Amino acid sequence: MKMLRISYIFILALGIYPLLGLSYVNAQELLITHPNNSKSSISQQDIKNIFLGKKTHWPNGNRIKIVVQKRGSAHDSLLKNVIGMTSVSFRNYWRKRVFTGSSRPPKTFKSDSDVVAFVASKPGSVGYININSDLKGVKKLQISQ
Repeated sequence: MKMLRISYIFILALGIYPLLGLSYVNAQELLITHPNNSKSSISQQDIKNIFLGKKTHWPNGNRIKIVVQKRGSAHDSLLKNVIGMTSVSFRNYWRKRVFTGSSRPPKTFKSDSDVVAFVASKPGSVGYININSDLKGVKKLQISQ
């Protein structure tokens, strides 16, 4: 009986979660940007548009430099939960954009520390890292709805 009550509370909580105006992102990744970026939060739709190359400038006019990881849990989580793609479909999407001349590909790195180092050194850049990674030199972007 106690387990049934806990299950009911859990299901109820999941049901009202979207009504609270909160967005769900699997908490395996953190979005990061250069510390001089005036943005402190970003919507899931803007994240998707940025990583798909559809949004190319920050509100202050600075060009957005996209940084992605080659693979890993943060990469898979962001692609699946925010962008709605698999790693293969994301790679093919960017190959097509580059082939047609509509975009330059995102910078790609193998590790969180490489992503942090690049983002910290390049104003306008945005990337993602695992939630437990060191944020030294970068700013965390909160995800809003």
